[in-house]
Amino acid sequence: MNFKRVRRVPVLALALVLSLLTRAQATIINVPADQVTIQAGINSASTGDTVLVAPGYYLENINFQGKEIVVSSYFLLNRDPAFIFTTTIDGSNPANGDSASTVRIFCGGTEVPVFQGFTVTGGRGTRMLDPTEGAVYRNGGGIATNRGAPIIRFNYIHHNQPDGVVDYGGGGIYLQRGNPIVENNIIMSNPGQYGCGLCVRFAYATARNNIIAFNNGGDQFGGAGLYLYQGQLDGYNNTIAFNNSQQPGGGVRVAAGNINLRNSIVWGNVASDHPQIHIDGVYGGTVALQYSDIEGGYTGAGNIDADPVFSGPWCFTGEGSPCIDAGDPDAALNDLSWPSAPTAARWPSRGGLRNDMGACGGPACYPLALAAINPSEDLGRVPWEVSFEAESYFEADNWNWEFGDGDGATGQAVVHTYDDPGVYDVTLTIGHDAGETYEYNQEAVYALADTMWAGDVEFVPSMQSVPVEILVQARNYMTLNSIWIPFAFSGDLQLVHDGFTTVGCRTVDFDTQIERSYNPATGTALIELSGNPGLPPGSGPILKLLFHTVSAEDGQSATIALTSDLIPVGPQFHADRFVYQPVTIEGSIHCDCCSGRVGDANGLGTYPGEVTISDIQLLVTAKFISSLPCVLYLDCLAEADVNQSGGATPTCNDITISDIQTLVNHLFIAGPVSAPLKECL
Repeated sequence: MNFKRVRRVPVLALALVLSLLTRAQATIINVPADQVTIQAGINSASTGDTVLVAPGYYLENINFQGKEIVVSSYFLLNRDPAFIFTTTIDGSNPANGDSASTVRIFCGGTEVPVFQGFTVTGGRGTRMLDPTEGAVYRNGGGIATNRGAPIIRFNYIHHNQPDGVVDYGGGGIYLQRGNPIVENNIIMSNPGQYGCGLCVRFAYATARNNIIAFNNGGDQFGGAGLYLYQGQLDGYNNTIAFNNSQQPGGGVRVAAGNINLRNSIVWGNVASDHPQIHIDGVYGGTVALQYSDIEGGYTGAGNIDADPVFSGPWCFTGEGSPCIDAGDPDAALNDLSWPSAPTAARWPSRGGLRNDMGACGGPACYPLALAAINPSEDLGRVPWEVSFEAESYFEADNWNWEFGDGDGATGQAVVHTYDDPGVYDVTLTIGHDAGETYEYNQEAVYALADTMWAGDVEFVPSMQSVPVEILVQARNYMTLNSIWIPFAFSGDLQLVHDGFTTVGCRTVDFDTQIERSYNPATGTALIELSGNPGLPPGSGPILKLLFHTVSAEDGQSATIALTSDLIPVGPQFHADRFVYQPVTIEGSIHCDCCSGRVGDANGLGTYPGEVTISDIQLLVTAKFISSLPCVLYLDCLAEADVNQSGGATPTCNDITISDIQTLVNHLFIAGPVSAPLKECL
């Protein structure tokens, strides 16, 4: 599932918010209208002010400077999640490498600053003094906090990576001291040596309705999803999934502190040991879980061990998930309800009102997409029938679809067939709330007709070794970062595989060109081609397979298949979001005594039937000089029988002086010409 985008008109909501802020005597500093950069807006702000940031891309590293202020995207105006994904702060170009976190919120005491509604990326961390050890570490790639009670909410925090000489943690968020609150964030794909998603040290933190997923590293202390050292974290309705750590504790790790999780999901994490939850063997600590879904199980009231049935890129719980209505039965923790159905949970919660485990449950749940377009598949081969079903945070009156190929449909659930290959944007317009209309876009579905095929080669028999080149071509409709090409050759023609080349091919500039395996006994091999920026959509050659024959007799052949049961990996095209298998078409190598032309008696022509002086010399030797049978000299009698007096199956007796005269005339009297002498029978 792709990211969703939401558009809605915020004029009335903007007027309302501005009115409320004006009554409160607060100052709104608009970026870039009043101040060009976010940092300039912060610099000019005073306690209680709001720095309101318009959608856009901001290449800067911001510092709250200890101020109790609100820094927000336009999400503040109407809670439209689209503003989260269209307002980006990129910290990849810091003025000072020691202060390279994308966002720094360092407080002096009890301040309550608020940071909300942004995409945060590119941060490299800030050098910070460890409160107990006195050492300096680099922490907090995306967001780093120290003291106070900062509130970090409704952000998409991805691809931040702190780096340092000693160690570095908190790739996404680093919380040190104080009483921070982290809620309704997506924290994904952040590396680090510990706490790659969220790292808490010496703080007493609260985490609600966060999705902490696909973070990786943990090579020093583990805890790729969540790491706590000397402090406490109370968590409610968090999803900690698919994080990868080289040390124990892929999902959660605690050392000398306490973690209390309720109504949460800890699933699919990977580590060297204790992949879901690990308590440090030296420092100790506690992890208490209740009413949570933990892969492999965990002691605690209401805990389960069952596949949560995730749906979409944000690890939402899908229909049929055992996490639905399985959280704490306390009514104070109930899911939100529909206005018109007070006993049913409001999407993205499901089922009844009892708390759903994971980030999609509980009273604080708010989706970071106001609607979801759920295709049965994101990728398929034409003609491709795909089902679409929509879900919305609002009660909808009508659903209107545009499939990107000129066709449309109405209804909450529809079916559409793509007949032509291509990449299609799917747009859904939802009408609800007394006539107000919202538009949502599924960025792309991929209808493909990708193919990879090997060529066919014919050559003249020879007792000598003959080099053979097979061209492999591909048609791809998406940019490919990597191509895996297995092949197998078989048949009565004896071949030796000599490697491959990409010279003259579309992949000639690929960084990686490796033959990962070759088994002469089975005639199988596997080749990997990969590179950046990848192979753009198109059609043409991607490599040449190189062989030579041991000996070749008329009629022998070999098949070149681009897949084999003897190879564990099938043909694969790797795109940014997909790994898929193209249709493959096998090629062949065929030894044909008369390969379409005659006259090339020695079989050494650069094209079929090319005649040279060496062909005449060979015929003279075979007929008039040597006493040995001519077949020992002439590999292909059909080529040597220039006048074709012997028909389709000539013998030595059919090779006469007239054949030699014809070649002499062709080469020296009537020519020379570049065209072949004549066609075969």
